[in-house]
Amino acid sequence: LMIMDSALRVYGHPQILQMVASVNGPDFVPFHESVFHKGAGEGLPTTWHQDGRTHWTEEGESLEQPDGSGKTHGFNLSVSWSTGTPQNCLWVVAGSHRRWRLVNGGKFPPITQKLPDAVPMLLAAGDCGMVNRSSLHGAYPNESAERRITMVLGFHKRGSAIGAET
Repeated sequence: LMIMDSALRVYGHPQILQMVASVNGPDFVPFHESVFHKGAGEGLPTTWHQDGRTHWTEEGESLEQPDGSGKTHGFNLSVSWSTGTPQNCLWVVAGSHRRWRLVNGGKFPPITQKLPDAVPMLLAAGDCGMVNRSSLHGAYPNESAERRITMVLGFHKRGSAIGAET
């Protein structure tokens, strides 16, 4: 945000902030931004992972309730600046936000493993996708002829961020 004025304008765009407030309520915290560039035929993989190490029970159950209440790890918005195809996009395992994969010595699968429940986040330039940060997600190496550029914006409910310790 300090380097690119255009990135700051995206992160603070009134329609994006209105959408975030519709999910988190008016008291939310923007906390993270990054730009993913995966060059055509050369983009590195992003390993399967779940963001956040807090807000789980000792048994690995999410503190987030089915209705979205409770403590959460927030969500990421992926603002696409290019075309996301199955060969270059982020993949997400729907419903995986309910269980922490690392509980009791668990592991994340290797990114070389194609997960049958994973779905691609197919976005056109200008589209915006939302991912629960607790969901299992990752991206395979970009072996396609198209690059992928995505700006990722993270948001928390303020009540989930206050007092959280890692």
